[in-house]
Amino acid sequence: KLESKITNLKQSMNEESVRLTKDGVPGNPGEIRPKEMDLRASADKQWEIRSKYDDLKSRYENVKKQLDQGIDPPEIVHAVDQDPDVARARQAVDGFDFDLSATTLGPENPRTKQQQFLRDQWAKRLEQLRGEKLANYRVTAVDNLRNQIKIDQQRLDSATQTLDQASASLTLTT
Repeated sequence: KLESKITNLKQSMNEESVRLTKDGVPGNPGEIRPKEMDLRASADKQWEIRSKYDDLKSRYENVKKQLDQGIDPPEIVHAVDQDPDVARARQAVDGFDFDLSATTLGPENPRTKQQQFLRDQWAKRLEQLRGEKLANYRVTAVDNLRNQIKIDQQRLDSATQTLDQASASLTLTT
């Protein structure tokens, strides 16, 4: 009878140990439970998303502040300078500048005057293009940042919800 009771107790303890392990309760003191690891992973993910969100929000505020002050942020100026239409117009102006600097005909020569006229027309076109592109890129940059903030806010909310669920799950098992 005693051996039967001991066998039943051992079996009961094993079953309880299996159930507790499934619930995330470790069998050994100091052992990290799976639910604790889930909580840590959720916290790390939320921190990563929050950092990106905060950086993005700061970038948005800086861009808005610069634009409000009439300053074009470097990323917008760079985008305009890389625009194919602006690059072609700049290349045309540079080409005329090179030709004019290399001419030996003199400033009153009809051919030189024609080159200068064409150069001036391309320079006006370049400034017009830059103005149009700057206006477009300003709006696009602000809209893109605003949209990305909305997306990242949703990701942050989701990560926070996951963290809260992991925390609540851990609290229920302790």
